[in-house]
Amino acid sequence: MRWSRHLATIGFATCLAMSGMVGPLHASEQDPLERINRVTYRFNEKADEWVLRPVAVTYDRYTPTPMRQGIGNFFSNLREPRYFVNNVLQGKPDRALIDLGRFVLNSTFGFLGVFDLATHWAGWSQSDEDFGQTLGYWGLPQGWYVVVPLYGGTTIRDGVGAIADWQLNLIETVDDEALEWGLLALDVVDIRAGFLDADQTLKTVYDPYSFVRDAYFQRRLAKVYDGNPPTPKLEAPDNGDVLPPWESD
Repeated sequence: MRWSRHLATIGFATCLAMSGMVGPLHASEQDPLERINRVTYRFNEKADEWVLRPVAVTYDRYTPTPMRQGIGNFFSNLREPRYFVNNVLQGKPDRALIDLGRFVLNSTFGFLGVFDLATHWAGWSQSDEDFGQTLGYWGLPQGWYVVVPLYGGTTIRDGVGAIADWQLNLIETVDDEALEWGLLALDVVDIRAGFLDADQTLKTVYDPYSFVRDAYFQRRLAKVYDGNPPTPKLEAPDNGDVLPPWESD
């Protein structure tokens, strides 16, 4: 039953990704829902201020550093299958083999990924690929920017990618529902604790919403092109199109 639901979700994600909802956009049209997005952004901001951030601060303050590192390594290791699959889909077999090797080594000798032997012993760096990047790699435009309640900012393309990536979330294979939700909550808190240092930066900018949105666009563009986005051709009209990596110079 679980796998049939997964297949149906992947099918829905693929259809949505290929639909006209994610066509090429002008830069000024990337955030047509800005007024709604700003309301949702403020809601998320308050939810973070009242609930998530205090929990993350407590977690960061009272959890020993080696334990936090082990927890972070554990959840990072669970994401390796996602990196592997998306590197395969992007036609990067060498990188995919490293992802597979990292997962096998850390899951066995690294005690389920608590110790990152693949990085510190084998010298295999971790990649960070997701299905949203894969869609971008093959030329699918990112679509509108959307702020999702209790989730944050994303685009239509990356939202579709997140749905597909969820099917590779190993936590979902846990049969005990209480344990599954506990692991998901711990993962969220651990990730939030890693961004505590960035809170002060947001307090110094004039418009945090625009800052977060623009940083998101820049970060995702860099990820699609593995850190080497193409230089914009200023002489051409800006129609929102970006060449996929395999067609760029």
